[in-house]
Amino acid sequence: MTGENVKVPGNKGHPETLTNRNGRPKGTPNKRTQTLLDEFEKRGWERGPLEMMAMAHEPKVDPALKLQALNYATPYFESKVAPTKFVVNGLGLTKPRNAIEAGEQIARISQMAANGELDLDHSRLLIANLSDYVRVSATADLETLLEQFRAEVAAFKGIPR
Repeated sequence: MTGENVKVPGNKGHPETLTNRNGRPKGTPNKRTQTLLDEFEKRGWERGPLEMMAMAHEPKVDPALKLQALNYATPYFESKVAPTKFVVNGLGLTKPRNAIEAGEQIARISQMAANGELDLDHSRLLIANLSDYVRVSATADLETLLEQFRAEVAAFKGIPR
């Protein structure tokens, strides 16, 4: 059974989960991480964030290892910014009656995003929806005008000269 995928009953609540019994044991670093750790041992360094930052500035270190060292060290120096979501209902936007109003709302949403009053994800979504509205309404307006033109041409042809 070595190297085969076998069904393991009761595997963390997933009775039909397939697992490889010859996989890397839990807690064993992958090759890239092991290379980074070996580089630290070779230099006699600890595995702390300051040493990782120092390694990233070494000229003879492989660029891939530099990036990995920075990836490990960055959380110690830079905190992650929590995503901010705003409620869209409080923006005071109404359904536009025409393309001009939709354009005004797009400008307002862009200004709110620039001022930090609205997060970029929501502003992009709202602008995309309003842009779609403008395209659809413009197409409908053109179709209406075309039908009116066809009716006028038909009426004109029916008039004797």
